[in-house]
Amino acid sequence: MDLATRFVLAWDVSPTNEKYDAAPLLRKAKDTAGRIPRLFITDGLERYHIAFKKVFRTLKGLRSIHIRDIHIRNLICNTNKQERLNGGLAGRFRYARGITKEESLIFRMAILYCNYIKPHGGVGGRTPAEAAGMDIRGSDKWLTLIQNAVSAA
Repeated sequence: MDLATRFVLAWDVSPTNEKYDAAPLLRKAKDTAGRIPRLFITDGLERYHIAFKKVFRTLKGLRSIHIRDIHIRNLICNTNKQERLNGGLAGRFRYARGITKEESLIFRMAILYCNYIKPHGGVGGRTPAEAAGMDIRGSDKWLTLIQNAVSAA
């Protein structure tokens, strides 16, 4: 998630943290954003640091900083915003069955809703897409998104 806009750049659904490879997730986020982040904040999961070194470490250009092992009481650097999103999605899908892959359509729809439809207080009541400079015009945003997808196909 981009912290400034709250836009979800990439997501992954993992049934377990054991043997989890986060590199594909970070590559997807890098491709979506078109660059590496200046600051990468995660919890203490070692798999994130391994993937960070694979995907974001470069010998030239911008160097990304990875902050990990953060604490919830750290007011300057924490994962509260990401955990809030995770908690909101978990509440929606707690009783749904079969959501074990990111390809699950209901999960994709929830991310679309979070990025393009739902206004967010953290970005002044705009949607994360609007905060990122992507304006969805029309009275029915769902219909506009579907029409744009059809015309792009």
